[in-house]
Formats: sequence, structure tokens, C-alpha cells
Amino acid sequence: MYHHFLKLLLAVAIGLPISMAHAEDAKSPPSYSEALVKQAESGDVQAQANLGLVYQAGIGITPDYQQAKTWLLKAAAKNNENAQMGLWILYKEGQGVAASDTEAFKWLLATAQHGNPTFQGMVGISYANGQGVMQNDREAEKWLSLAATQKDPVAQYYLADFYLKNKRSSKYGDSLQLLTEASDKGYPPAFTDLAIMYAQGMGVSRDNAKAMQLMQKAAALGDEEAQAMLSRLRRQ
Repeated sequence: MYHHFLKLLLAVAIGLPISMAHAEDAKSPPSYSEALVKQAESGDVQAQANLGLVYQAGIGITPDYQQAKTWLLKAAAKNNENAQMGLWILYKEGQGVAASDTEAFKWLLATAQHGNPTFQGMVGISYANGQGVMQNDREAEKWLSLAATQKDPVAQYYLADFYLKNKRSSKYGDSLQLLTEASDKGYPPAFTDLAIMYAQGMGVSRDNAKAMQLMQKAAALGDEEAQAMLSRLRRQ
């Protein structure tokens, strides 16, 4: 599940801010070098983060999670976003430490506070599911809203899904807009929730034909929930 974020380590290790880490970049990530070590030892915060990420991802050196943790903690203590992200992965994946949802959430929250919508959305999902933190609907809505406002399709979907599952009928109009925007960006689960809204007439006129069209689109894009629903319908 977190393979994508492990790949982000390669991007942030060359100094790209997380907000740009999804973009293609021609530069190659640095390998371990004595020069990088000297920079880190001199107190250069970004070098400390980079060195920690190099150890964590095993770039030009055998992965060493204890060294990774040491250098990431140094940089994270100075509020370095990339180091905080690295520590989140370290604890989420149990890399040289006992896996801990609570400790992972601590570093996920620190990362999210820099404003990146991907991580803001993940904080919201964590609050909604009570993963690594006590379940809190108010905080879930707050963080998902922050990310959705930045047009993150995953957050748009989860915020709409949050409204639907909690039967917030006053928010069905917002849900429709959020899901439409997320589906326009090609996010498969958004099609599934849109189909449910049209099938059940949640804030829209009931339209079974449109619901089926949306469900088929979601299934074609690989959404497992849509595939299961269609399979059940075919057996009826």
C-alpha cells in the first residue's frame, strides 16, 4: 500500500518539496557519499534529511534503518517536512522499529501541517477510521475539507463518502460536486459513490440508467466495490 510513498523518498532525497514529488524530474537522486555525510554533520538540515532518506531507501548504500532514524529525527526536530514524511513511513512499515500506527500518525500529522493535500487527506482518513488516533468525526471533516479545498481527488472522494455514510443530507449537494470533480480526475471510487447517489436518489433525481453507467465505469477502472456490486446484480 505504501510502495508509492517509498518511491517518493527518491524524489525528496534530491531536495524536491513534497508538493512536487509526483512530477517527473530529470535529476537522479544522490547516492550515499562522504560529502553528504559531512554536510549533514555540519548541521545542514536538508542534508540531514537527505542522508536519512538515502539510508532509508538504500540509495548507493545498503539500507540502514537505525542510521536513517537518527538523521531523520535530527532534521524532523527542525521541522523538515521530508524528514517527517520519512519517519511516518519508517513507523508505518516497521523499518528497523516496531511498527506503530500511533507513532506513524504523529509524523503523518507533522507532515500534513506543512499544507500538502495528500497528507492532509490521509490525516482526515486516519481520524475517520480511528487509525493511530482516537476516532474523531470533527477532525476527520476538518482535515478532509482542507485537502478537498485544494482539489485533491482522494480527499474529495473521502469527504463526500464521509457525508454519505453519516447521512448528512444537508451535504448531499456538496457530495455530488465533490464526487463529480473527483471522477473527472479519473478516481475510480468516486464513480461508485456517484452511482449509489443516483440509484438511491440522494440529493438527485433517481436515475437507475445513469447509476448503472457510472457503476460500469468504476468497475472498468478497477474499483473492487463496483465490481462486486455488478457481480451481485448479474446473479439476481
